[in-house]
Amino acid sequence: MIPWRPLSVGDVLGGALTTMRRYGKHLLGISVIAYGTVAVAVIAGYGIAYEAGLLDGVLWDAEQSGEGPTATLALIGVGAIAAIGLLLATATVCTASATVLQEGVVGRPIGWAELWHRTLERLPSVTMTVLVSGLLLAIPSGLFGVAALVALFSLLEGDGKVSPLVPSAFLIAFVLAGPAFWLAVRFSLAPAVAVFERQGAATALRRSSLLVRGVWWRTFGIALLALLVASAVALVLRLVLNAVRTLPGEAGEVLDTGADPSFAAALIGYGPLLLLGVLGQLIHQMLITVLPQLALGVLYVDRRLRTEQLGPALAAAAMTRTDDTERVRP
Repeated sequence: MIPWRPLSVGDVLGGALTTMRRYGKHLLGISVIAYGTVAVAVIAGYGIAYEAGLLDGVLWDAEQSGEGPTATLALIGVGAIAAIGLLLATATVCTASATVLQEGVVGRPIGWAELWHRTLERLPSVTMTVLVSGLLLAIPSGLFGVAALVALFSLLEGDGKVSPLVPSAFLIAFVLAGPAFWLAVRFSLAPAVAVFERQGAATALRRSSLLVRGVWWRTFGIALLALLVASAVALVLRLVLNAVRTLPGEAGEVLDTGADPSFAAALIGYGPLLLLGVLGQLIHQMLITVLPQLALGVLYVDRRLRTEQLGPALAAAAMTRTDDTERVRP
């Protein structure tokens, strides 16, 4: 699937695309299950809060409704479910991507049962690596977002006064953004290390940092290029789905739900539109997760081909189908 020699940028992206095409059913199935479960959990959580009357209040009009704090807490709870679910789903897809790539580089097929078993086996380690990278980027981004919201609300109040803490928060966010982004790229090969070498999260992060040393810009450029390609394809598909949603007929029809529908009635009424929206989001999330992760996995193989003479080990693994040699170790 990829040549066992130092790879060019074209080889890396080509290997990622070939892996996606060859193992597309596996990756699509796991992505739909992982992200679909998150979508169902979030919709169910929102529905429970709605039916329990926790969302009756208006967040920005709490004085009139008297339910603003309750609604806020309910939405925070649903948001927490979404965040935790998205972390686990992304880690699951990253683990599965590295697993199929591990088999792909030596030309072996992999069945559903084996893929799920190996994905679940390495999921805890990969989850921790994804969490570390996510937190590195989330801290400055969250600080910047909070500062921007505070400044916006201050301006909307009309007094034109902004807390002196807001400029400080912006400054801290910008200062933290550089090191956080640099570290995130240094740790970007950690999921592949955790799967290929069966390492724990801490060791995988250290190994990734060593492998990326001296090729930070190349790693960043390849990951960015893969993300742009995936985003472009996802955008085209979402535009097609949005066009279908605007068509008259069943796909774009909203059923009459009455003046004050229950959550179940609203879900049925907006079912076709909601289904298309969720489908578009699933496809988008799958593409922007799988393709960059596959590209980083191929880049991991490339780094070991260049620095650790991985070619003979790959050849030996390709010659046998025993469990003892199916995982390439350093």
